[in-house]
Amino acid sequence: MSEASVILNFHGIGTPHAGVDAAERPYWISREFFTDILDLVAGRPQVGWTFDDGNASDLEAAAMLEARGLNGEFFVLAGRFGPEHYLTRNRSSIRSGMTLGQVAAILDGREPALKTLRRMASTFVRRNLR
Repeated sequence: MSEASVILNFHGIGTPHAGVDAAERPYWISREFFTDILDLVAGRPQVGWTFDDGNASDLEAAAMLEARGLNGEFFVLAGRFGPEHYLTRNRSSIRSGMTLGQVAAILDGREPALKTLRRMASTFVRRNLR
């Protein structure tokens, strides 16, 4: 995604499930709106797609991206594996998304993972925003 100059970030597609924190709910969008966004910007390589938190709706988003020849980056919180409406602990759901050509990063909240994320963000800023 290093060529992207605009990054669109999503937390969930569809109606937020009961497990979604109140602070995260405003960042969910309807399937229809997501489809409209996809159709509007498909074919523009300067647009990148990221998805946070590992909600089960990420698989639907990955399939919708794939149908349009697009790729996304999915940042999954390891602590959310398994509960209903999240990706499964056995990672079969992540493997499904990755077979669609998507990139998944598993964040576990431990310091090494946070350092890696900071390093990735720093690299992105150096390459794209200076």
